[in-house]
Amino acid sequence: MQQRMKIIISPDPILRRTCEPVASEELPQMAKLAKKMARLMYKSDGCGLAAPQVGVTKQLIVLDTVLPEEGEERVQNPIIILNPRIVELGSTTESGGEGCLSIPGITIDIERPTSVTVEALDLEGNEIEISAEGFDARALQHEIDHLEGITMFEHLDPITCATKLQEFAEAKASGARPGDTSVGKAKDDGAAQREGDAGAQAKASSKTKPRGSAKARPKASSASLTGS
Repeated sequence: MQQRMKIIISPDPILRRTCEPVASEELPQMAKLAKKMARLMYKSDGCGLAAPQVGVTKQLIVLDTVLPEEGEERVQNPIIILNPRIVELGSTTESGGEGCLSIPGITIDIERPTSVTVEALDLEGNEIEISAEGFDARALQHEIDHLEGITMFEHLDPITCATKLQEFAEAKASGARPGDTSVGKAKDDGAAQREGDAGAQAKASSKTKPRGSAKARPKASSASLTGS
């Protein structure tokens, strides 16, 4: 019987492993994996999920930061990114709160560049270039961190890290599950705040044809991401 896909929770050592690039012959397998990952991401109310978070050490990310207005149903339109490589980071940085499906129950303030440009592949093996700003830039960097074996804790100084690790331990003991970024609210009314992994919906430029909301452009020209 095939094992059900689940989200790996910190401190599982697989989250600290560097992921391998996806080879061309693996594209069909990655397409199947991405479909399952997207289903799990949406089920967990997340907006991003990286392959190591489901136990696969391959450079694959599923992203979708477009969230519905209150009372509206979420439109599922994930962007799949393979073998991402950061080619440019903005000179301006900003601190902001982040949640993670693999570290449920807490948020952590992390300082990151406010813009980023990434080169990657899509599921058809086409080269794409993604430019992101603001939250989308933060989200994209968060997911790429996972592929390099970096979690939110690795961004912290020793004292802050110890504090957040204790907070995380308490959150897990209180029943935090993937998608929860706060357990205090869950204790009060039974519904934890759910944001999940940082992610980004990209308008990626492709050498051949557009995917989703992407516009077909030469790889060298960047396309803006939509905000969340």
